[in-house]
Amino acid sequence: MTRFNSKIAAGVLVGLGLVYMIASVATGRGAVALEEPGTDVDGNTAGIGVWQAAGVMLNGKQTAAVIDIRTQDEFRRYHVPGSINEPGADANRIAKLSEKGSVILVAAKDQDASVLAAGTRAVSEKKNVFFLTGGARAWYLALDLPVPMFSDQKMPPGYESAIAALKDYFRNPSGSDREKAKRALSALARVDYSPTLLGKAKKPASSGKKRKKIAGGCS
Repeated sequence: MTRFNSKIAAGVLVGLGLVYMIASVATGRGAVALEEPGTDVDGNTAGIGVWQAAGVMLNGKQTAAVIDIRTQDEFRRYHVPGSINEPGADANRIAKLSEKGSVILVAAKDQDASVLAAGTRAVSEKKNVFFLTGGARAWYLALDLPVPMFSDQKMPPGYESAIAALKDYFRNPSGSDREKAKRALSALARVDYSPTLLGKAKKPASSGKKRKKIAGGCS
């Protein structure tokens, strides 16, 4: 009699759960209510990733303002959908904008955003001020990259439809299905697939032979 392999069984169960979760995005049926890894944010966190930022923006309990403090030229080239441009805004200005809800800062450098977020929290005495790690570039690579052409990982089933649902919402929040976008975000956070995550390239093995210098050659 073949011995039962618990590792294989566990892998099968995880795989079935993932398939069901992705399918729920496409069919509109909610998956089992579980804690969403990769999207949780608390007051002790300042820098948040793309999925966390999207989760804050999708939270129906309070509004979330995305404040981009980069230059106007940088903002025009690309920005997070729905964000407003406040070049060089200080902590007092950001604190004023954070009175009605959460604020997500977008800057050219994480260090600048981190300092401004800390200063705003000190001024406003509120902990709902965050900054997007990696800035607008991180959002673009995760959500707006035309095709996942820079990954050595196989695209998970349902990935494209989940990305499309999330992008549709942020492009037109008033005319899109928020709950569908939430399911899409949950699926993307659980899969944790990055279209730009490449494995470290292996250096070619050295032949052990030194090249001879050619007289008169280019330096």
